[in-house]
Amino acid sequence: RLLGAVVEGQIIFDGAKIGGEDSNALSMDGIVLKGGLSCSDGFFSRGEVRLVGANIGGEVSFARARIESLTKVALDMTRSTMNGSLFFIDNFKAVGEVRLVSAFVASNVEFKSAHLDGAGHRALRMDGLTVKGYLICKDDFSANGEVRLAGASVGSMVDFSGAKMRGDNSNALNM
Repeated sequence: RLLGAVVEGQIIFDGAKIGGEDSNALSMDGIVLKGGLSCSDGFFSRGEVRLVGANIGGEVSFARARIESLTKVALDMTRSTMNGSLFFIDNFKAVGEVRLVSAFVASNVEFKSAHLDGAGHRALRMDGLTVKGYLICKDDFSANGEVRLAGASVGSMVDFSGAKMRGDNSNALNM
Protein backbone atom coordinates (compact mmCIF):
# COMPACT_ATOMS: atom_id res chain seq x y z
CA ARG A 1 0.00 0.00 0.00
CA LEU A 2 1.36 3.36 -1.09
CA LEU A 3 -1.74 5.48 -0.49
CA GLY A 4 -0.99 9.21 -0.87
CA ALA A 5 2.79 8.62 -0.96
CA VAL A 6 5.16 11.14 -2.54
CA VAL A 7 8.02 9.52 -4.48
CA GLU A 8 10.79 11.66 -5.98
CA GLY A 9 11.95 9.03 -8.52
CA GLN A 10 10.32 6.18 -10.37
CA ILE A 11 8.74 2.93 -9.22
CA ILE A 12 9.63 -0.35 -10.93
CA PHE A 13 7.61 -3.50 -10.26
CA ASP A 14 8.94 -5.37 -13.31
CA GLY A 15 8.62 -9.12 -12.86
CA ALA A 16 6.85 -8.79 -9.49
CA LYS A 17 4.17 -11.29 -8.46
CA ILE A 18 1.65 -9.79 -6.04
CA GLY A 19 -1.67 -10.75 -4.55
CA GLY A 20 -3.47 -10.98 -1.29
CA GLU A 21 -6.44 -12.23 0.61
CA ASP A 22 -8.59 -9.18 -0.19
CA SER A 23 -9.57 -7.80 -3.58
CA ASN A 24 -6.81 -5.13 -3.74
CA ALA A 25 -3.35 -6.47 -4.53
CA LEU A 26 -1.67 -3.07 -5.00
CA SER A 27 -3.12 0.24 -3.76
CA MET A 28 -1.48 3.51 -4.83
CA ASP A 29 -4.48 5.86 -4.70
CA GLY A 30 -3.42 9.51 -4.57
CA ILE A 31 0.27 8.78 -5.08
CA VAL A 32 2.47 11.60 -6.40
CA LEU A 33 5.23 10.03 -8.44
CA LYS A 34 7.77 12.42 -9.99
CA GLY A 35 9.12 9.75 -12.36
CA GLY A 36 7.49 6.88 -14.21
CA LEU A 37 5.85 3.62 -13.21
CA SER A 38 6.74 0.26 -14.72
CA CYS A 39 4.69 -2.88 -14.02
CA SER A 40 6.13 -4.86 -16.92
CA ASP A 41 8.14 -7.89 -17.98
CA GLY A 42 6.16 -10.59 -16.19
CA PHE A 43 4.44 -8.38 -13.61
CA PHE A 44 1.49 -10.40 -12.27
CA SER A 45 -1.27 -9.24 -9.94
CA ARG A 46 -3.91 -11.52 -8.46
CA GLY A 47 -6.28 -8.78 -7.34
CA GLU A 48 -7.05 -5.19 -8.29
CA VAL A 49 -4.31 -2.64 -8.99
CA ARG A 50 -5.49 0.82 -7.85
CA LEU A 51 -4.06 4.17 -8.97
CA VAL A 52 -7.14 6.34 -8.39
CA GLY A 53 -6.23 10.04 -8.41
CA ALA A 54 -2.53 9.30 -8.97
CA ASN A 55 -0.23 11.97 -10.39
CA ILE A 56 2.60 10.38 -12.38
CA GLY A 57 5.34 12.56 -13.86
CA GLY A 58 6.62 10.12 -16.48
CA GLU A 59 5.46 7.23 -18.61
CA VAL A 60 3.43 4.30 -17.29
CA SER A 61 4.04 0.83 -18.70
CA PHE A 62 2.16 -2.44 -18.32
CA ALA A 63 4.09 -4.20 -21.12
CA ARG A 64 3.98 -8.00 -20.87
CA ALA A 65 1.96 -7.78 -17.62
CA ARG A 66 -1.09 -9.71 -16.37
CA ILE A 67 -3.72 -8.52 -13.90
CA GLU A 68 -6.47 -10.86 -12.71
CA SER A 69 -9.27 -9.30 -10.70
CA LEU A 70 -10.84 -11.07 -7.76
CA THR A 71 -13.91 -8.83 -8.26
CA LYS A 72 -15.13 -6.67 -11.17
CA VAL A 73 -12.18 -4.27 -11.71
CA ALA A 74 -8.63 -5.32 -12.62
CA LEU A 75 -7.01 -1.87 -12.92
CA ASP A 76 -8.51 1.43 -11.75
CA MET A 77 -6.78 4.65 -12.86
CA THR A 78 -9.85 6.88 -12.44
CA ARG A 79 -8.96 10.61 -12.26
CA SER A 80 -5.23 9.91 -12.64
CA THR A 81 -2.82 12.25 -14.41
CA MET A 82 0.06 10.88 -16.47
CA ASN A 83 2.56 13.36 -17.88
CA GLY A 84 3.99 10.78 -20.29
CA SER A 85 2.57 7.97 -22.38
CA LEU A 86 0.52 5.02 -21.09
CA PHE A 87 1.37 1.56 -22.48
CA PHE A 88 -0.65 -1.67 -22.35
CA ILE A 89 1.39 -3.55 -24.94
CA ASP A 90 3.21 -6.75 -25.91
CA ASN A 91 0.66 -9.27 -24.70
CA PHE A 92 -0.70 -7.29 -21.73
CA LYS A 93 -3.61 -9.25 -20.25
CA ALA A 94 -6.37 -8.16 -17.88
CA VAL A 95 -9.21 -10.23 -16.45
CA GLY A 96 -11.65 -7.66 -15.12
CA GLU A 97 -12.40 -4.10 -16.19
CA VAL A 98 -9.58 -1.65 -17.00
CA ARG A 99 -10.74 1.83 -15.92
CA LEU A 100 -9.33 5.12 -17.20
CA VAL A 101 -12.38 7.22 -16.28
CA SER A 102 -11.70 10.99 -16.29
CA ALA A 103 -7.95 10.33 -16.52
CA PHE A 104 -5.51 12.69 -18.28
CA VAL A 105 -2.61 11.50 -20.45
CA ALA A 106 -0.25 14.22 -21.73
CA SER A 107 1.02 12.04 -24.57
CA ASN A 108 -0.25 8.74 -26.07
CA VAL A 109 -2.22 5.67 -24.97
CA GLU A 110 -1.34 2.34 -26.61
CA PHE A 111 -3.15 -0.98 -26.37
CA LYS A 112 -1.03 -2.91 -28.88
CA SER A 113 -1.29 -6.71 -28.67
CA ALA A 114 -3.32 -6.31 -25.48
CA HIS A 115 -6.01 -8.77 -24.41
CA LEU A 116 -8.82 -7.59 -22.14
CA ASP A 117 -11.49 -9.84 -20.67
CA GLY A 118 -14.18 -8.03 -18.72
CA ALA A 119 -15.30 -11.36 -17.22
CA GLY A 120 -18.97 -10.56 -17.85
CA HIS A 121 -18.53 -6.79 -17.40
CA ARG A 122 -16.98 -3.98 -19.45
CA ALA A 123 -13.47 -4.74 -20.66
CA LEU A 124 -12.29 -1.12 -20.97
CA ARG A 125 -13.94 2.02 -19.62
CA MET A 126 -12.50 5.36 -20.73
CA ASP A 127 -15.41 7.74 -20.06
CA GLY A 128 -14.15 11.34 -19.93
CA LEU A 129 -10.55 10.33 -20.72
CA THR A 130 -8.36 13.12 -22.14
CA VAL A 131 -5.43 12.07 -24.33
CA LYS A 132 -3.31 14.85 -25.83
CA GLY A 133 -1.72 12.52 -28.40
CA TYR A 134 -3.17 9.38 -29.99
CA LEU A 135 -5.16 6.39 -28.76
CA ILE A 136 -4.51 3.08 -30.47
CA CYS A 137 -6.03 -0.35 -29.87
CA LYS A 138 -4.59 -2.53 -32.62
CA ASP A 139 -2.00 -5.17 -33.57
CA ASP A 140 -3.94 -8.15 -32.18
CA PHE A 141 -5.87 -6.07 -29.62
CA SER A 142 -8.84 -8.02 -28.29
CA ALA A 143 -11.62 -7.20 -25.84
CA ASN A 144 -14.25 -9.52 -24.43
CA GLY A 145 -16.73 -7.00 -23.02
CA GLU A 146 -17.67 -3.46 -23.96
CA VAL A 147 -14.99 -0.88 -24.82
CA ARG A 148 -16.48 2.47 -23.79
CA LEU A 149 -15.19 5.96 -24.62
CA ALA A 150 -18.19 8.17 -23.74
CA GLY A 151 -17.09 11.80 -23.55
CA ALA A 152 -13.43 10.98 -24.27
CA SER A 153 -11.20 13.55 -25.97
CA VAL A 154 -8.23 12.53 -28.11
CA GLY A 155 -5.90 15.18 -29.57
CA SER A 156 -4.63 13.22 -32.54
CA MET A 157 -5.98 9.92 -33.92
CA VAL A 158 -7.99 6.99 -32.66
CA ASP A 159 -7.08 3.68 -34.32
CA PHE A 160 -8.88 0.36 -33.80
CA SER A 161 -7.62 -1.23 -37.03
CA GLY A 162 -7.61 -5.02 -36.77
CA ALA A 163 -9.08 -4.99 -33.26
CA LYS A 164 -11.29 -7.90 -32.21
CA MET A 165 -14.06 -6.84 -29.84
CA ARG A 166 -17.08 -8.67 -28.50
CA GLY A 167 -19.62 -7.07 -26.17
CA ASP A 168 -21.26 -9.10 -23.43
CA ASN A 169 -24.96 -8.16 -23.47
CA SER A 170 -23.99 -4.70 -24.76
CA ASN A 171 -22.18 -2.94 -27.58
CA ALA A 172 -18.65 -4.03 -28.38
CA LEU A 173 -17.59 -0.39 -28.90
CA ASN A 174 -19.43 2.57 -27.39
CA MET A 175 -18.18 6.00 -28.42
